[in-house]
Formats: sequence, structure tokens, C-alpha cells
Amino acid sequence: QVWHLSYPAGETRQITTDISDYGSVSVSADGSSMVATRIDAISSLWSRIPQTGEMRQLLVENKNLLGYAGISQMPDGKILFVKNSGKEINIFSIEENGTGEKQLTSGNAINQNPFAASDGRYIVFISNRSGIFSIWRMNADGSNAMQLTMAQNTIDTHLQVSKDGKNV
Repeated sequence: QVWHLSYPAGETRQITTDISDYGSVSVSADGSSMVATRIDAISSLWSRIPQTGEMRQLLVENKNLLGYAGISQMPDGKILFVKNSGKEINIFSIEENGTGEKQLTSGNAINQNPFAASDGRYIVFISNRSGIFSIWRMNADGSNAMQLTMAQNTIDTHLQVSKDGKNV
């Protein structure tokens, strides 16, 4: 969003209040006008069938930044993806054909980079729900979230699960 900061009082006033993002901002020399770059990101979720090369749209275009902070496939074929939900970023799942969307995480947090264990029992992900970005694990249905790391003076940002599912 674009804000105005008065000088020297330091008072702030919000100029824009929409759901768009804004990049570069410039004000004319006399202060009578302002220009800004408004950024509207549109995304959709697609799958490709390697044998035929067929592309299928699973979720329609929207401004929720589908998959931008992580996408993964479960051993049973379900697709895990991240989507922006207002000020939250949450992990969702859908069937391979794009049906049955289910929200797996919630709360006032950023939940991202889902990765399914090879046995399909667990999903590990990065979340700041405890105040710092750490590695978490939850059951494949989104229940029983458990914090695995408690980093001090650092953040966890990337993760992988070993093929046997015993190490993160």
C-alpha cells in the first residue's frame, strides 16, 4: 500500500486501501501529484500429463497467488499448494483433477513450502505461527501441527524430507 508520512511531524496517513500491491512511487516537484506502479498478480494452478503433454487447469485465475510459496504432490496424488488468504498465507490440498479443495492450515500466520513425506502420513512446512519462521509437521489431513525447530536468531526457510521419511 501507499502511505503518506508528514515531515517533520512524522504522522502517517494511508493513501491506498485496495487489495493491490504497489511498487515504485514518485511525487512531482511541487507536490501536487503522485504516480505509482500498481501490481496485480494473477495466478492459476495447472497440471501437465507427461505421457500426452496435455495441460489441465485445476484452479481458475485469481489474485490469491496460488502456489507462489510452495507446491508439492502427496503420494496419493493430492496436490498441496499455498495460497494467500487476506493477511494469512495457508496450505491447501486438492485432488489431482482440481476438485475437493481443503484448507489444511489457518490462523494469523504465514504457512508455506509444504512437502509431503514419502509415506503420505505427514506434511512438513515452514510457518511463523510461533513468532519466528520454523519447521512444522502436521498430519496429512492438517491436524496435529507440531513445531520441529525452534531457531534462535535465525529463520528456517527451506526444507526437504528424506526418501524414507525419517529425516527433515
